[in-house]
Amino acid sequence: MTEGLNYIAEYLDHLDANNILSFNSLRLYKRDLLDFESFCIVKYTESFDLRELSAEILNKFAKQIEDEGRSAATVNRKLTAIHGFWIWMREKNLVSRDPFTQINRAPQFRNKAPSTLTEEEIIMLLDFPEHALKTKMLLELIYATGIRVGELTQLTIADLDVENQLITIPRSTRSKERVIPFNQLLAEYIKEQIQNENLQTESKLFLNRIGKAVSEREVFRLIREAAKAAGLKTRVSPSILRNSFLKHMKQNGAHETLLRDITGQKSVLL
Repeated sequence: MTEGLNYIAEYLDHLDANNILSFNSLRLYKRDLLDFESFCIVKYTESFDLRELSAEILNKFAKQIEDEGRSAATVNRKLTAIHGFWIWMREKNLVSRDPFTQINRAPQFRNKAPSTLTEEEIIMLLDFPEHALKTKMLLELIYATGIRVGELTQLTIADLDVENQLITIPRSTRSKERVIPFNQLLAEYIKEQIQNENLQTESKLFLNRIGKAVSEREVFRLIREAAKAAGLKTRVSPSILRNSFLKHMKQNGAHETLLRDITGQKSVLL
């Protein structure tokens, strides 16, 4: 394979090593970029140099995805993944052009409301008595603060002010530093976890069985299993818990400015 195509592998390593995307987003971006790599090899052979990428090639790729019966959202996501790769190439001074200004993006309609749980379902989930302490803490943390799963896995004891019930989320590539309040119940869970695990200041709050930081994949699994154990019939994920937090806060009178400050989002559309 030529050096040009090898840049995709280097870019994927960059995304993986720097935790730039969530687990699910990274999985999709990898698949999208590898699909594009396969398209280039089939259409232009392995000698194709991605640094010669043009709007014509991008439009042909988009047309092929459309012809396979994929949605406009899927086509646009794949183009976004490739554009991210191209921006990285520009930052490394490998290219200077921007062929993405000339591509045809299909219109995409977003009239589907984000999935949420009802307050009754939240009570069923959070109050289920047989959850392990880590699961209780995990569920309460996401629903009580709206924290992102990527932020949650990186939380250390140093980020927590248990006495004043505050969490500091460090500045990242996605959002500025922010401080989030939490409730007394979560404070009690955290105190118990610190004591049980003998956690030190530099320790991650959530650890796996071998004492390493819990992965995003593990967070998804724990939430899915917790929902099943509590008797919920609907699919539950970290984003659904986060959306539920936002929706219920708004229903109970929370101002959108407050929710933007807490979540680090530019807008709250629930």
